[in-house]
Amino acid sequence: MSKIPLTVLHMIIVGLFSANCVAQQDCTSRIDDDDYYDLQDNRVLSTKDESQLTEFAARLIGDWRGELVQTECKGNIKTPNKIIDTSYANVTIRGHTINNLQMEAELDFRQQNKKTLYFRPFFETRDLHSYLFNGPDIVIMTEKKYQYAYPYGGSTLIETIYKVMLTDERMQLDIITISNGFFSVEERWSLIKR
Repeated sequence: MSKIPLTVLHMIIVGLFSANCVAQQDCTSRIDDDDYYDLQDNRVLSTKDESQLTEFAARLIGDWRGELVQTECKGNIKTPNKIIDTSYANVTIRGHTINNLQMEAELDFRQQNKKTLYFRPFFETRDLHSYLFNGPDIVIMTEKKYQYAYPYGGSTLIETIYKVMLTDERMQLDIITISNGFFSVEERWSLIKR
C-alpha cells in the first residue's frame, strides 16, 4: 500500500469515527509534504484487491435515498469562507466498467429553494493512489491526478478520498476533495437503499 501523508490519514480516521467531521474541516490547512505531489507511487490493484473491490462495488449499484451534507471552502487562500449546505438526495449508482461506477443524484436544497442534478464517476482505479479494504463493509481509497487548465496552462493536483461504509441496506459515503494540498470540498452522503 502506498504511503498516505499523516494529515490525510488523520482526516480519514477522524472521518470514520466522527459524525461531526464535516464541520471540523479547516479551510486554511495545507499538506506541505513534497512527496505528496509525486504521483510516481500511484498503484495498480492486485488481482485479490481488484476482486474485493469489484464485489464491494456491486453492492453499491442501485437506487438510494437520503441526505447530503456538503462542506466547501470558497474564496481566496488566506481568508476562505466555509459553506455548509444540506440537501435531500435521490441517488442512482450504475456500473459502467469493472473499475468504474457512475453516481447520479437529484439534489433538493430546501433552505435555498434550489434543485440540481449531480454526476460523478468514482472508483476510477487508473488514478488509484492508495487502497484499504477493511473487512467486507469498509473501503477507503484515494485517487490523485493532475488536472490541466487547457488552453490556459498550469495544473492543479486533485486528490479525492473515498470512504464507504455499508451496513445492511445503509451506506455512508464520504468524498473529500483536496486541491493543491488544500481542503476543498467534503460530501457526506447518508443513504438508504430503495
